[in-house]
Amino acid sequence: MFHWSRIGRVAFVIALASVSCYCTSPNSEITNPALTADERYLVDAYVSVARARTLSDVNHLKSDSLFAALDSTLDTTRIANTIRDLNGDPDRWLVVFEKIERKLGSLDMRGSKNTR
Repeated sequence: MFHWSRIGRVAFVIALASVSCYCTSPNSEITNPALTADERYLVDAYVSVARARTLSDVNHLKSDSLFAALDSTLDTTRIANTIRDLNGDPDRWLVVFEKIERKLGSLDMRGSKNTR
């Protein structure tokens, strides 16, 4: 059960940090929209956790397996450092959050095409 609490904490931190992007003013200029390697890693980690969480409603055993794999492969130190860096430059959160939304949206579109 250790991996559930660790993954849960990572998901909570990522979600909390993602929500903080809305704290910036809507008129802020995004000067550099390209993601760094660490920001891309954070996006991919968030999407992976979101997929596993969604899967838990459908196939609990497969979800457990995916969470166990994520627990052993996600670099939580790298994620925490990236979040810390992003909190130092809140405008970057907009770029990261938009990428997360696009990736989750593209996964939803692929999933809905596969169910038709």
